[in-house]
Amino acid sequence: MSGAGAETLNDNLKVSLQNFSALCEKLGNQAELAANAFAEAMHMSVNAFVQTMHNVDRTMEQVRKYYSPASGRPSSL
Repeated sequence: MSGAGAETLNDNLKVSLQNFSALCEKLGNQAELAANAFAEAMHMSVNAFVQTMHNVDRTMEQVRKYYSPASGRPSSL
């Protein structure tokens, strides 16, 4: 990115941050409550995703064991 483009982006970011700060001041405690609720929802979503991936991993491990050559079962589904 050119120097002028970076400066424009930086200026736009500053204005956006100023606007966001002004909005937060107007909303007061409501903005903090909303941000905390959003953070909690994201935390719960991440935890659910991690648990789901853990369950998928365990299931795949069971499938690998079930169809392993040592099991004596055919290797193709």
